[in-house]
Amino acid sequence: MSRAVRRSLTGGVLAVVVTLTGCGGSSPEEETPDSSAGVSSSSAQPTLPPPSGPGCEAVGDIAPFSEMDLIEALHAIPSTQTFATYLAEDESAAGKYGMLDGVTAFVPVDSAWTKLDESSVEDLEDPDRRIHAVQYALVPTEVAPEELAGAELPTFRAPDVVLTAAASGNGIMLNGSAKVLCSAIPFDGGLIYLTDTLLLPPN
Repeated sequence: MSRAVRRSLTGGVLAVVVTLTGCGGSSPEEETPDSSAGVSSSSAQPTLPPPSGPGCEAVGDIAPFSEMDLIEALHAIPSTQTFATYLAEDESAAGKYGMLDGVTAFVPVDSAWTKLDESSVEDLEDPDRRIHAVQYALVPTEVAPEELAGAELPTFRAPDVVLTAAASGNGIMLNGSAKVLCSAIPFDGGLIYLTDTLLLPPN
């Protein structure tokens, strides 16, 4: 499916993804994040700088990603296999994620799981909590690197369940605890940012 067609479907698919994967009885107004909150629209399609950051070297050649959806791109990045598994484990939702366009994914590298405390590890044994973690990592707009600092980003989890981004030294921190390791890896559907920490949404 072409990117242009996918972009036209994104709004409707987003509501379907949240409905399929959410288990908390979200109200209808919570199912579609307000993409205007905290970030600008991706419709302008600005020219992005090359991906940058200490974690980019391990990504390898990004050229093939232009023909890959999110799950395919994450399977192609050696350090994001765990999160790719989270995305793909619910087959009905995975198909919807593959149709999304104009999104930003803040994806923890595999080593992030070694930083989890025992309580979080036990929490993630619940499939629903893994789904929530996926929803919390996805933002329904393309967020360029220069737009991150100071932004509050509504997520697929719910419009009021946000990620906060702040400048920290020469980089960006999410929620004050997750460091962005590689910024703005383009794929056929949006942008991927690699982070060093798995962020879990509030219960």
